[in-house]
Amino acid sequence: MAGTAAAATIPEVGMVCAPRQTDVNHADAGAIAGAFGLSRPVADRVVTSRPYLRPHDLVVVPGVGEPKAAAIASSGRACATPPSIPPPSAEACKDDRPDLQSATVNELVDRLRLSRPVAERLVSARPFASISHVTPERVAGLGRGRNEELRSVACLTPAPVRTETASFRWAYASQKTTITRHLAALETRRDVLDVPGAWLSITDSASPTPMNGPTSDFHIWGPWADGTDTVGVTMPIDPDLSDVAGSELAPVLIHEVPGDLELFGGPSTTVNASTVSAQLSSLSNVTSYLLPLRYFTVPDPAGLRASTLLEELARGFTGTRADQPSCAQSLDPARADTTGSFIDRDVLLGRVPTRWCAGIAGANARWTFANDTGTVLSFNAQHVAHVVDTGPSGDALTDIAFEVLNGTHGPPEQTARARVDIPPGGSVSIDVKPGTVDDEVLVASNEYLALNAFLLRSIGQFIPSSKAADVWAVLNDCGWAQIASGQSLFTTLNCARDLLLAGGNEAFKKAVEFTLTIISGGVTFEDALLVDLSAPYDVLLTWLSVPSTVPPGQGSDGSISGGSGGSSSRAGRMILKRRNSVESFVLREDGTARPIPDGGTYLCNAFVMPVRYGVDDAEFAAAAPGGVSGSATCSDEPARSLSPASTRNHILRLASGEAWLVDTVGNRTRILGGTEGFDCFAERFLVWDFVTQDELRRFPIQPGDVGTFCGG
Repeated sequence: MAGTAAAATIPEVGMVCAPRQTDVNHADAGAIAGAFGLSRPVADRVVTSRPYLRPHDLVVVPGVGEPKAAAIASSGRACATPPSIPPPSAEACKDDRPDLQSATVNELVDRLRLSRPVAERLVSARPFASISHVTPERVAGLGRGRNEELRSVACLTPAPVRTETASFRWAYASQKTTITRHLAALETRRDVLDVPGAWLSITDSASPTPMNGPTSDFHIWGPWADGTDTVGVTMPIDPDLSDVAGSELAPVLIHEVPGDLELFGGPSTTVNASTVSAQLSSLSNVTSYLLPLRYFTVPDPAGLRASTLLEELARGFTGTRADQPSCAQSLDPARADTTGSFIDRDVLLGRVPTRWCAGIAGANARWTFANDTGTVLSFNAQHVAHVVDTGPSGDALTDIAFEVLNGTHGPPEQTARARVDIPPGGSVSIDVKPGTVDDEVLVASNEYLALNAFLLRSIGQFIPSSKAADVWAVLNDCGWAQIASGQSLFTTLNCARDLLLAGGNEAFKKAVEFTLTIISGGVTFEDALLVDLSAPYDVLLTWLSVPSTVPPGQGSDGSISGGSGGSSSRAGRMILKRRNSVESFVLREDGTARPIPDGGTYLCNAFVMPVRYGVDDAEFAAAAPGGVSGSATCSDEPARSLSPASTRNHILRLASGEAWLVDTVGNRTRILGGTEGFDCFAERFLVWDFVTQDELRRFPIQPGDVGTFCGG
């Protein structure tokens, strides 16, 4: 479009009214006549000739004239503000006609056939509120009849205006346009607009609670946003950043979107000495603020939503110690070969999102689990298993709090405990004794503690490690440690906020305030932080071993701990039943497996030792490192003696196929689901086969239970 190339540089017109001034664009005819000493007919013409960019524009009104217009303008009694928001734009250029607001003198001469002196005076008389104001009163020498002609052969880019609270500039789709207000700016690229032209505006605005950084409302008064187009937004850097020498806090832009906040920082922004800029795909209030750079280390930091920031931060707070888990001693396959020991971990319920390793610590097997989730995991060891140690999360404030929560560390015999809570990035070590079969570790997330850990980590990033103990003392005075017991979360949160914000520089206050606000705001915590843990899970830990100091054929205590079925059943002895096969083997203490040749041999051994069903190739190799040797014979050991006191956490199976699960206290519950139900449970528990009705009646039925499905 002709003339529009210069439209982006048209000077701005200030349109502001002071108290007791009369607005020529809004006052009625009576007020105008009284304020300026005009007759009522002339005052009526003032109203019909609107709009005006400034009081002197009244010169175009018949009956006012140059002397009167100059007197009104110089009196200070008149002002002009835009007649509408945004200002009128009906005469904006839509084709190749010359632009009376931006065309050069040569264009006016060549295309509108104006004389050069008239063209020069027209340029000097700019800006015009409308083409109707391009008259001989404004442009000396312009013929009286030329105005009507100009309306048909020319166009007029609306003049940029600045009011007391906003700035407006007309933008054309065919060119790049920038509007500025103070240090704020909005820039559109060519072809971003979906219409030939539209107003851009920047309006002074209040920052969203609790932020108090510089804020402006950016707007394009026409269609443009399709989710892929972006425009540049610039804001002055929050002046409070001057307090943050050497901090990890950085200038960011926070964009208000419906029901949420969009955050721009780090690589998604351009920062210079006084401003911060970003590309936005939608517009509204934008606040310049200070936040930790670590908020913006996610894979795609542009346009990060506050509602997803919790999730991103929670994930970012995991895996902080790459060396976890670390075992007290690596499990040496050669040792397993010589002792016939094996360490096994089976998942009873749920999905295990933690890293783990197994080692040998003295006579015990030690499992170390590292919390790789974004939530706190509560580990609850059952039976013989017990917690011997916890590993740090990598955040000093978090580790202090969880040491207090879990109890003082010390020798295992003094501090052994069943239950501990492990924050993201931390670890837990659990010991089980030799001969243990299927000791259970229950793992679940804790919403209160997860939020506790997240808040501690969020606050901890603003303080040096040396100050962690002091900050913890402040938080603990608020009752922080009682969050896990169900104390009102937000009461504690508000108390902590008040104490934390009572001191420190403005940048610290702002960053902490924002962090605590988004956490306690409208974001659903469970959805945000529990994303990595779909359900609680149970882990079964097995440690069958014949230590090298114990003579072959004899367990460390003569029996399998946990009620494997009778005082005569020796550690390491069981029947292995191969998966998808009729083969079965007697596993001996020396780590060799002897094939069972017939049903009679199987039956006489089943009355002495339990059966491990569904053993695959890898499990068989681990259980029987000595390989296959010889052939099994009937055992001459005393028959089993099953009772609730000695047989727990096992399956009892009758010759008919009816099967019962014995729980941790010796009660039995019928296994439902036929063969599939049995096979499922047999993946997790050892089985006493060919149980008689007399043996079964020794175990009380689980009160109120009619049966159980695997996983139910």
